[in-house]
Amino acid sequence: KVQIAIECLQLSNDLSGLLLIFTSLGMKDHLRKLAEIAEEQTKSNISFISYFLLADIPKCLDVLVKCNRLPEAAFFA
Repeated sequence: KVQIAIECLQLSNDLSGLLLIFTSLGMKDHLRKLAEIAEEQTKSNISFISYFLLADIPKCLDVLVKCNRLPEAAFFA
């Protein structure tokens, strides 16, 4: 019944629910697509965590830059 749940979450645009299912089941391809959709919809938290779980650090940084959340350079000094 997981596929039915996924379809319902997609139809209702429940990105958080999709994140939960995709991470629980290790569905990496679906997680990448979710990250892209979340980024298009400016759902930065979902996009960032999806890319982070995929270990796509450059995309994580892109999300942080786009939403103006990149830490100051002095923070890393």
